[in-house]
Amino acid sequence: MVSATAPLLDERKITQSVSVSSEELEKIPTARDPWSFLTQAAGVVTDRINVGGNESGQQTNFTGTGADSSQNVFRIDGVDVTDMTALGGSSTYFGFEQFEQLDIQTGGTDVTQAAPGVQVNLVTKRGTNDRRGSARYFLTDESAQSSPGLSGGDLSAGQRGSDPNSLTPNQVQEITDYGAEIGGPLWQDKVWFWAGYDKMDITQSVFGGLPDNTILENYAGKLNAQVTPSTDVVVSYNFGDKIKNGRGAGPTRPPETTWNQTGPTKVHKAQVSHVFSPSFLGSATWGFVDGGFALDPIGGADAPGAALDADGVWRYSFLIFSGDRDSTEYKVDGNYFLDALGAGHELKFGAQRREHENLSNYGWPTQQAFAGEVFGLPEGLEFVRLWRNQIAANSIEYDSAWLQDTVTLDRWTLNAGLRYDSQSATNESSVLKGNPFSELLGDDLVVPAADAGFEWETISPRLGVTYALGDDRSTLLRASYSRFASQLGSSVPLQGNAALYAYAAYTFVDSNGNLLVDQDEVDSLDFQSPFNFDPANPSSTVSANQLDPDLDPAVTDELIFGVDHELLPSLVVSGRVTWRNTQDIIEARTFIRDASGATRLATVDDYVLDGGLDSSVDSNGDGFIDGTLPDGSAYNVPVYRLREGLELTGGRFFTSGDRETDYLGLTLSFEKRMTDRWSARGYLNWYDWEWSIGPQFRRYDDPTNVQNESGDPLELADDDGGVVAEESGGSGNVEPFMNSRWSAGLSGIYRLPWNVNVSANVSAREGFPIPYFRSVSLSDGRDVDVQLVDDVDQFRSDDVYLVDLGIDKEFEFDDFSLQLRLDGFNLLNEGTVLQRERDAGTTRVAFIDQTLGPRIFRFGIKLRLR
Repeated sequence: MVSATAPLLDERKITQSVSVSSEELEKIPTARDPWSFLTQAAGVVTDRINVGGNESGQQTNFTGTGADSSQNVFRIDGVDVTDMTALGGSSTYFGFEQFEQLDIQTGGTDVTQAAPGVQVNLVTKRGTNDRRGSARYFLTDESAQSSPGLSGGDLSAGQRGSDPNSLTPNQVQEITDYGAEIGGPLWQDKVWFWAGYDKMDITQSVFGGLPDNTILENYAGKLNAQVTPSTDVVVSYNFGDKIKNGRGAGPTRPPETTWNQTGPTKVHKAQVSHVFSPSFLGSATWGFVDGGFALDPIGGADAPGAALDADGVWRYSFLIFSGDRDSTEYKVDGNYFLDALGAGHELKFGAQRREHENLSNYGWPTQQAFAGEVFGLPEGLEFVRLWRNQIAANSIEYDSAWLQDTVTLDRWTLNAGLRYDSQSATNESSVLKGNPFSELLGDDLVVPAADAGFEWETISPRLGVTYALGDDRSTLLRASYSRFASQLGSSVPLQGNAALYAYAAYTFVDSNGNLLVDQDEVDSLDFQSPFNFDPANPSSTVSANQLDPDLDPAVTDELIFGVDHELLPSLVVSGRVTWRNTQDIIEARTFIRDASGATRLATVDDYVLDGGLDSSVDSNGDGFIDGTLPDGSAYNVPVYRLREGLELTGGRFFTSGDRETDYLGLTLSFEKRMTDRWSARGYLNWYDWEWSIGPQFRRYDDPTNVQNESGDPLELADDDGGVVAEESGGSGNVEPFMNSRWSAGLSGIYRLPWNVNVSANVSAREGFPIPYFRSVSLSDGRDVDVQLVDDVDQFRSDDVYLVDLGIDKEFEFDDFSLQLRLDGFNLLNEGTVLQRERDAGTTRVAFIDQTLGPRIFRFGIKLRLR
């Protein structure tokens, strides 16, 4: 992957992107991981705020310009390392010092971009004829940390009487970050090497004082060889390991319910590039990602169960997961330059095949119990899900080809391209263990291999035009249209596989008060509802779910209109309008069985108000749950059950529905390259991202305003015109809803005399929505999370403002230099509340779950060999 610095005002640019240089990576004060640079790109919204490294032990989930996080793509030197099981995440963690450049792309007409999400490409260092190396040590210590800026006014009414120790905000104890790298010639002008090692040890506590400790260890190497004057070869290796003790810790996750995480990922790459002629360049690339990890609950996989108490706090143990995720990539691509019809042409073409294999063990320790109060059950009854855990494997094949022509004709630059994609999957055979507590799910299952039953084939056109104004061509007018197809992850094919996890929901009488079903309480189990299995045939090796054979990927159409103006040779200001529409979004429709035994899809006419709820949730018995929201206002929300004579089959029908999302974004930005001692970049961004709900969705949707009904983070789409707010469930965060209609960023470097540099990184965004809900056990046996607010963003957390500054001094000697550095994070010591408990059925509703990390300083020292 060749990377070169493009001119700021580039008439041939076809992407909406930001390129972060090596100087910015080194000097801008950040947490020293790639995710901490994502907000340098306008329109990108991250699910967490990393203050000085307190979130560096986690991957950040993020959305960008009208695309949800599942459509993000990660590449290392052009090799795709996206995790296709945890779709849109990275399959590995990275050593920060191995990168020469970081590119963040949010849109445009680049025909090599398949999915509509944010594209993150990490360009690694390589050896040259100059032997160079460095070693560094960074320390962030609690002795350099301020008292948290949390005020009493931030506490909810119920939290003000809590034990003061439970109100300890997120804090760092110590972060050490050290390593070394070296590179140079093995054979002058012929063969070069680079190698590096990084280790970050993070010791911290989350809100409430619980420990959350992480070790990230990486080593990498690269070998470049100029085999002939026209042929070069690159071989590279990247090893990334994460050892985390206490993942998921928080006010609702005491130590026994947190995870210990283990599992390295290895990335291999080999590439041959050849210059066939001055006008024809080509390359062939092979990549292999050997990935996977395990989440082991500290309470044990063999614990009797896990339970959520009336305070909304988990007990005993938690979810169990382990998985292997390997992918292999083969790619050929090239560029051909020619003059024809009075214009210059650059043809870009290529083809790729990627194979992803997934094996996932997923489930709970036998039972997942809930205090009855949480679901509004009558006094004396508790709620439990008895699980048949998932042991499922599948493989996905991705085939693609692309062709693009960039045409230069006087003041005009035109580009046109087409991309073809085919995505298909096969579910492998699996063996599942039954649940000894459940008569329905007690049998072991042997599930045979089967084709997923659908194939996604798409053709995506791209078209762009740029016109240069003025004698000096200092103003560029741009317009582009692009279509993107969503990428297929492992979860969609598994929905049609009987090896997918399943559970039977029951109520029970907890005679000893331990909130678990004991052997002498089994007779009190009262079956309520099935999930992912048919109670009429619970041992079937055919899934209760069905996938539409005509299932299509969601498709995003994008229009961008922009203007770039060069104020100075090193300073460009820009304005952009981005519009996106996404359609064919997958939705799940519920199967039911009527009194005659016929199976069909439930429609809105099959639901009636549920007047049989307990008075603790419905005081009037009229099918409207009622109560008081955290701000003192009342809620009165209708809930519906299936009418008499209908029952659930435990299955759902997955199809491409008629919901759509519409995104409109406005961006003002500038970039100043390093001249006259300073460089900077900044932006202001505003967007409106809304749902458009079609008649077919309304026909089959449960009229209850349910949150996350089918496990889809976008399932909040019940209201036409409602904001799109994706629920993030990744890497230890407390599931915030990502939506910030405005955001801003400013970063820069200033070179003082005496080899002193000062730098800044300032960011701001609107607070996230807090859509409060109430879990309810319905009369038809279903349990649902009912949204209590009319609009998802009726409540929002406070806006976030963050100011980070850095200063460094370089001491130069004959063969080496020594850099001393000091960075300060959250210098205003804002204690902004980032997340609150949303479950109104617990005693913890509106309690603080996470705050912005307090002001802290980091000291660093770096030795460079020259």
